Amino acid sequence: MTANQGVICERSMYWNNGTGKAGHDTIGVTAPADNCYMAEGTTLYGFETYVLIANPNGEENIVNVFYATPHGQEIGPQVIIPPWSRATVNVNNDLPNSDVSIQVSGNLKIVAERAMYWHNRGGGTDSIGYMENSNEP
Repeated sequence: MTANQGVICERSMYWNNGTGKAGHDTIGVTAPADNCYMAEGTTLYGFETYVLIANPNGEENIVNVFYATPHGQEIGPQVIIPPWSRATVNVNNDLPNSDVSIQVSGNLKIVAERAMYWHNRGGGTDSIGYMENSNEP
């Protein structure tokens, strides 16, 4: 989204999995960045964790995912995202039964967020994490 004056953006999702209405929401990012750090995630206790990565560029973006676990760093998938597209990484497939923090880094600027669901999607949360450019202190 672009505007000629200040705007407020968010991404909201709402659903009903049969046990009642649920939803989550996150603020929008102010600009794409080289890296995104997401502090909290888990695949324990029936939680589902996803990393959603957007490529806001006019060319293919090679994106690497890294997981920080209680047992040390795990290398996640490398995702090749076409121009102006989004990819979803299912962390449960890569790292079952673990607490996890996540770093996402692209060879071009990215926008990323982490979505988590629990209780058979009876609840959920979403976060953009901390966006950082490599040349910043």
